[in-house]
Parts: sequence; structure tokens; C-alpha cells
Amino acid sequence: MVSNLLYEHCALIITINVMIDMKPNIFLLTIDSVRAERFYGPKKSAVTPNFDSIIKNGLFFTQNIASSDQTGTSIASIFTGRYPINSGVTQYNFNFDFVTFFDELKKMGYSLYSCTHDLLMFKKITKNFKQHLEYIYAKKNSYPHLDNDLGSKILKNFLNKKMDEPWMFYCHLVDLKDPTIWAKDFDDKRFGKTIYDRNLSALDTWIGKFLESIDLTNTLFVITTDHGEYVTSSSDNLEKSIRKISNVGKKFGFLESIGKKPFATSLKIARKMKQRQAENLTLSEKRNYFLKRAGTALFDDLVKVPLLFIGYGIKEPKIISSQVRHIDIFPTIFEFAGLPITNSSIDGKSNVPLYKGIKPDESSAYIEAGSIDPKKTGAVIGLRTSNYKYFRSRNNPKENVNLYDLQKDPKEEHNILDAELIKKMEEKLSYFIEKSKSFEKNKINDDEAIELEKELRKMGYIV
Repeated sequence: MVSNLLYEHCALIITINVMIDMKPNIFLLTIDSVRAERFYGPKKSAVTPNFDSIIKNGLFFTQNIASSDQTGTSIASIFTGRYPINSGVTQYNFNFDFVTFFDELKKMGYSLYSCTHDLLMFKKITKNFKQHLEYIYAKKNSYPHLDNDLGSKILKNFLNKKMDEPWMFYCHLVDLKDPTIWAKDFDDKRFGKTIYDRNLSALDTWIGKFLESIDLTNTLFVITTDHGEYVTSSSDNLEKSIRKISNVGKKFGFLESIGKKPFATSLKIARKMKQRQAENLTLSEKRNYFLKRAGTALFDDLVKVPLLFIGYGIKEPKIISSQVRHIDIFPTIFEFAGLPITNSSIDGKSNVPLYKGIKPDESSAYIEAGSIDPKKTGAVIGLRTSNYKYFRSRNNPKENVNLYDLQKDPKEEHNILDAELIKKMEEKLSYFIEKSKSFEKNKINDDEAIELEKELRKMGYIV
């Protein structure tokens, strides 16, 4: 836990560092698939004393908006400070030269370190880092996780090791994507209602170990996620039963005529169990059972995500409810660290003024769905403000039109379809669309598409 005394000490060290022009270290951690309300608020059932301590003693943005519901597209918007519609960088489209904030940090004398899985985009971005630890992104039933040596490797190779200062360490974790409990000590309702929540409780213990290994007086520690996730509210037994039936079906599915029937039957039973479980749920709860990411919707389940800062530059704790965006993360890091931003083409802006009590006009957040086809962009685009959420078909503004009043309907259950409001939101969205036309976009060739399809199969997006 971080005490008030530590913050007084931090403030003193910051003053001394500024006087002698020392640059702080930066630790950016992205955790795959963190749902905002599972992390903080009345729906939270995970036990997370270390995350709670950061919220209490650091800077917490409760309304941070991801640019996309797909990892690569969303992460790229953080690294570039640009929306994917402008940068052209997506989950698949990255095999061209583009500038990231890592490039800027390297020019300023930072040593770059990283730990990510083997997503092709991560390989591209970390290619020129001083040291990179790569773990294998396995299939859906066996994701790598912190307790399986990964956490120890992060501590040994980076946080407990003398990295060349000033350093930037970027780490991406996939612990919450595991459909099973990876830390058996947490397989208990005391640590959360669902497997997802219990894995979050287990992950929190490693956040504590990371905090113990870094010096917050000269390190800015930033935690966020790539996107949210649909998480079922089902009981343990139902979740385990569905997985067991599905696994049996997959096992026998490799057989020819004999195996197809058990596989089809198990899937049918699983679907019926899921439908029965969802019968009495609200519309927003049912979404978790029947919708998927990279689909036809952009609800807050997927794009409203946590964002935390602690350590260097954070002189007093604050919780800020104003809307901020993924594209603002690095501009905010740079201002806290006292670093100049030389790239004038970014879409993001620093949120340090919000921290200082200055409330500038809110910026709308552009959002877009991911795609499971390497040669196609996501099917849905939209805008979010603190008051309204608007999304529709990318190719036809008259199709799949959704408009929600987030103040009156935060669960997004009532599509209001107000013609005047839709017109205003469409005018704002048109600004982003028109602006994007001035940027030349890279196109994926056939060979790249084949490699990306292999990656999609490995990640479980297609079978």
C-alpha cells in the first residue's frame, strides 16, 4: 500500500529531478479485456487490494474510451496517439512505416524494454527495443499467465533488474482471457462471482509484486487495457458444464461420421443451457451471452475501460469522471514526465489539465469495431460523448443505427433513434471520416493476408 508520506517524498524527488533535468522511468501495462464495472464500482466482485490502493492513492479515470474493441487496432491508437481511421494502423494493417511514441522516447535517450505475446503487430513495434521478452499466444484453452513463470520472468528480466535509465517498459498481459481459473487458490466465490472476476483477483496479487519492485519516486506506472469484454453472469457450474460439453464435442469432432454427431449435440445442449440462463436477464445482461467483439455493436461493455496513473508526477490522488480517450494516454504521460511532443499529427491531447482542475471542452471519442477478415475494416463506426453513444454501419449511415442517452440509460438498453440528435452526431462523425481521407492508407497484400489468417486461427477468432 502507498502511504501519504510516500507522496510527500515523491513530490520532493520530483522537484529535485526537474532541477537537474532527470527524466523519469515509465512503466506502461496493458491488461487484455478489462471490463470497467468489473474493475470498479457496485458490480465489482473481485478482491483487488492493490488495484484499490492505486485508485485511492493515484489518478484514476473512470470514463476512459478505447478506440476499438480489437487488440491491435486499439493498442495502435495508444502508441500512435491517432485514431485508426486516420493512422491506418489496425490489427492487421501495420506493415508500413508509422511513428509511435516509443520512437519519440528513443530519440530522447530512453532505453526501451517490453514483454508481450507473439502478435505480429507487437513484433513490429518492439523490433528495435533494447530487450524484448516474447511469450507464445496459445489457443483459447491454454493462455499463458503470470503464475505460469511469466510473472517471475517479468520480475527477473526487468523490474528486479537494473535497466538502463531512463527506461520505458511496456508489458501486455492476457490473464483475463483464460476460460479457466489459472490460480487455483482463487477458485472460490470469496474472490469473485465468475471465473473472470477470480482471475482478476489473482492478477491483482502480481500488481502488488510489480509495485514492490519499482521506485514510484522516479517511475510513472500506467495501467489500462486494450478493450472490454462480454462477461457472463452465470454460475460456476453452468460455466464449467458448457466448457466440459464443448471440450468433449471438440475431442470427438476429429472423428469422422461417429464424431460429428456428439459434437453437434454438445453444441446444441450448450446453446440451450445458455438461452435458459439468459431468459430472465435484462437486455444489457443478455448481450454478454450472445454478442461478440469485432461484430456489429460498440456498447460500453467493450469500449469503456479503466485507466490509472501512479508515481512520478502524481502529487495528490484524484478520481476523474470526465471522458478521456486511449489516444490521450501518451500525451498525458509525456506532460507528467516533462517531455515535449514533436509530432503535430496526433489526435490525442494531454489530460494533465483535468488533473490540475482545469476542465476544457470535452472531445468526442471516435470508436470502431474490429474485423475478423484481414482485408476488411470493421463493420461498425461511431462516436461517444459523456451524454450520448452513437454507432452505425461503416458503409451505410442508414443501417444498424444506434443512439443511446448515457445519462438516462447508462446500460444502453433503449435505442432512442432521435432524428435530430442522429443528425448532429452524424455531422460530428463526418468530420472524422472526411479528415481520414487526407491520409494515405496502406493496403494488405495476399501473402500478408495468409499470415494474418494463421494468426487469427491461433487466437481463436476463426476455426
